[in-house]
Amino acid sequence: MKKQYCTGGIKWFVVKGKSSEVFSCHINYYKQSPLFLLDEPLNIRDNIKCSLKCNNPCDHCHVVQGNNSQLIDDSKEIRVLFYINSTCPQECSYCYCQSALQNQLSLEKTIVFLNNIKNKYSNYLYQVIFCGGEPSIYPDLEKLIFETNNILNPYKIPLYSSGINKRKFQNISLFGRKLLDKLEINISCHPTGKVFNMHRFLETIELIRSNNILLSVSMVNHLINEPFIPIYKKIFNDLQINFRLQEDHGIHGNRKNIISKHLKKTSMSKFFKKINEETEQ
Repeated sequence: MKKQYCTGGIKWFVVKGKSSEVFSCHINYYKQSPLFLLDEPLNIRDNIKCSLKCNNPCDHCHVVQGNNSQLIDDSKEIRVLFYINSTCPQECSYCYCQSALQNQLSLEKTIVFLNNIKNKYSNYLYQVIFCGGEPSIYPDLEKLIFETNNILNPYKIPLYSSGINKRKFQNISLFGRKLLDKLEINISCHPTGKVFNMHRFLETIELIRSNNILLSVSMVNHLINEPFIPIYKKIFNDLQINFRLQEDHGIHGNRKNIISKHLKKTSMSKFFKKINEETEQ
């Protein structure tokens, strides 16, 4: 018998790392309506009636665009999205993430959770997505990826990062070829970020590419990024790396210590001078 799913027949778990809460979808995540905690038995509401609609094509959001909660089959696939932390040292003007360290995902509780999924849904396919905050500042990122692969053997492991911690990607590159082939690393470029350095950023990009890991680069299409978009678009086109703009729907929220949206011309000219000098080198 067909059931009602709001996610294209895919079962989802969205994990809030700092509180160890597990949600059934993004809508419930934003409503702050968790199902259970990471180290608790799976409490699944399979028969819940959903009537969700969303026309915002946000990154890695699973709500079907224009969904009318039609009766569809269970696709026998589970996707888990981990918000590992809500910390990022970039402190971009268009993002709510703070640089101050906060509670992060518990590796021990996550292992319990992954084993519970495996035991309950042993005949399903798995995809596990990691994002933040900034995952590359999470101390146990390598262990987290390794344990996830060891327990669930997912067919795909997307990782969303701003690429600011090259050392983490060096460690990840030491994984075996089978695991590297499952990774999809999505690097977001934030040229006005507090700790952004163009040379280090491109070194990280080259490190990932040199290990034949599937790679894409994006930039938030925000007012403050507009002057840099053509520059980085050319850089990544020349490098033959997929580059795309991520539409800003205001979902990141504004920071309390927000950088002025309208940079003074003198400040902007310094940005351009620096970026052009680095590009020519």
